[in-house]
Amino acid sequence: MSTHGPLYEHIEDVERLDYYRSGGYHTIQIGDIFQNRYLLDRYDIEEPNGRHSCLVTTPARCILADAVEAADYTPSKLCVARSLAAQLAMAVAHIHELGYFHGGEYLALALFAHRVTCGHIPNPRQIFIWETYSSCQTLTPIQPSSFMTIMDHQFRTLVKIILSDFGTAFCPSQESVCVSCTPLQVRPPEARFAPTEPLSYPSDIWSLGCMIWAVLGVRPVLNSWLFGWDDATMDQVDAVGPLPDEWWKSWEKGSKWFAGNGKPIEGRHVEAFKQRFEDAIQEPRRKMGTEVIGEEERDALFEMIRGMLVFSPGDRLSANRILQTEWMRKWAVPEAERTWGQAWSCSSRSVRGS
Repeated sequence: MSTHGPLYEHIEDVERLDYYRSGGYHTIQIGDIFQNRYLLDRYDIEEPNGRHSCLVTTPARCILADAVEAADYTPSKLCVARSLAAQLAMAVAHIHELGYFHGGEYLALALFAHRVTCGHIPNPRQIFIWETYSSCQTLTPIQPSSFMTIMDHQFRTLVKIILSDFGTAFCPSQESVCVSCTPLQVRPPEARFAPTEPLSYPSDIWSLGCMIWAVLGVRPVLNSWLFGWDDATMDQVDAVGPLPDEWWKSWEKGSKWFAGNGKPIEGRHVEAFKQRFEDAIQEPRRKMGTEVIGEEERDALFEMIRGMLVFSPGDRLSANRILQTEWMRKWAVPEAERTWGQAWSCSSRSVRGS
């Protein structure tokens, strides 16, 4: 019996060996050195499996998602959560200003930075993508399980993050990509209802809104148990409201949960936006005896998140406008400034997608 390639037993959390073939992955071992240096660089490697584009980035610690999960989804202090939210928004704004769409799940792609200096960079927001090290430095190991606790006490030095993994990034002005690679929980709805329309900056904004919510609480704004597009759409409508009319008319299974656009069938339990806020953000903080979000901050946060989680992509806030919202200016950005020990320059000019 013929086969198309070698067969291997599956090992959990290990890349499949048959991916390392012509046109596939390039084998790299610990200790390998390319270009004879450790400085940040961008170059291509030619080898039997093909050409591989390489982007050397700053050494970093664990990803934010692992730290949150290892801490058993215990909410961090508000000062930490606000700082993380602002840094994510600043990173996305800078990427968009450069003309690129990221297309990732920011909670899983944000790395805690190793010892960082940014005085030599004219625009501090560039620190999220590029940073130069004069030599290779040994990182101090730290367990994700203890990271969230440590952050609460030493967040000014440890809560700095770097947005990474640009494998799904592209330049919308130069190429068209219609397939979203983000997980269903944070995938923008246009990926389902407008599958032939190219993704662009507003699609990043939907995912960013979901991630900011998750950073502030113990779970994303959308249900953690989604088993397909229909479940996701149902949950999105419950949280955000009615779909655009043309989307509603094209949703064949909408009548399973709704008597009309945005109108749940009688007797079905619906977790509305405000209730999700209480369950995911406020109540876990009360149980832990930590600070909760006050009414003034809550209202400002709601205004910003609702401006991001809008079904019509063209109606969403741009990344730069998010940084100008009341919640960012009064609560989040000041905490990020304390984290980095310097003032951030958040321009009031519009960026692409505004």
